[in-house]
Amino acid sequence: MATTAVDVVRQRLKTYAAQGVFQGLSEATGRQGKTTFKFVWLLGNEFSFVIDPKRHEIVAKNLLPAIDNRSFIDKDLRQYIAGRTDHKLPAHRRLNTDFVTLTYTNRKQNVSLVMRADQEQYKYAIKALLGTLNDLFGYLNLYHIDYLHRNFGVPEE
Repeated sequence: MATTAVDVVRQRLKTYAAQGVFQGLSEATGRQGKTTFKFVWLLGNEFSFVIDPKRHEIVAKNLLPAIDNRSFIDKDLRQYIAGRTDHKLPAHRRLNTDFVTLTYTNRKQNVSLVMRADQEQYKYAIKALLGTLNDLFGYLNLYHIDYLHRNFGVPEE
């Protein structure tokens, strides 16, 4: 039996949950073949990954609330995400565009990231998405601590 995109993502997330990287992993099957995984991770935040095998997507849905479209932080984060493919980054931090694409979206002041990958690249895609999110929250901690303070309760110091 062939391994599906959902199986690949499920296995990777279960491995991280078993290692204690995040907690409370749950899974729900939705309409049109989509599967949603939820878990608690960075800053005690609940993350929601929607796997859409038909579109070859992993959507990290509504990661960052209260970001006005075209605001300073929105523009900065768009640039940061676009820069994840820059060859100036070390190879382990850089997204390989032969395997995946990453898109930043801001709808109704909620930022989501959309990772697209071919079927055989889901193992790379989920690892790359989790690494990118970890880096993104580190970036926010360095350059937008006021945002983290207002929206996630992170101390300002």
